[in-house]
Amino acid sequence: MPMEIDTPQSEFSALRRWPRYQVDIPLRLITQQKRKVSIVQALGTGLNNGGITVFAGMSLAIDEPIAIEFVTADSGEIVRMNGLVRNREGFAYGVEFVAVDEESPEGMCQIQSFLKSMHSPSN
Repeated sequence: MPMEIDTPQSEFSALRRWPRYQVDIPLRLITQQKRKVSIVQALGTGLNNGGITVFAGMSLAIDEPIAIEFVTADSGEIVRMNGLVRNREGFAYGVEFVAVDEESPEGMCQIQSFLKSMHSPSN
């Protein structure tokens, strides 16, 4: 599924730490609870340096640790980021990226490079 980019403007642009890009990114959402790992297909719709909005057909708790993986359309690289669920509205989750291992800086560099390749943010 190709990635699509939409760039409408919003009055919230002054409130955000980083510009938000409206995207349609197919991704995998990975959770781990005690002895069970769950992997579900999801959709990323808002992306910035600090996190992503994810639509997933599963129930996630606030502050639940997750991982997401997606493939960039421009380079075909796999990006894997760890995050925490910070807010929720139905099955839409606001996920904050967090660094939990030595691979996180590489993932952040990939996301920053990916965002630079996009045109304008939607905020």
